[in-house]
Amino acid sequence: MFRRLLLEDWQNTFVAIAFFLILTGFILILIRAVTMRKKDRDYMAGLPLQSDDDRREVSDKPSNEKPSK
Repeated sequence: MFRRLLLEDWQNTFVAIAFFLILTGFILILIRAVTMRKKDRDYMAGLPLQSDDDRREVSDKPSNEKPSK
């Protein structure tokens, strides 16, 4: 099937550019994940699974809600 797919030399340049852009993005995301503080990792790890009440206990980030009296 791929034997019929012929790429010209100038078309290979686009393939190489796309590969290196994706590789660069992957490396940047990997570096950010590795260098992230433990507090931020724990906060982000629980975001999709925790309810709002549990999330407030894990995070020290300010809330938009006023404290109840």
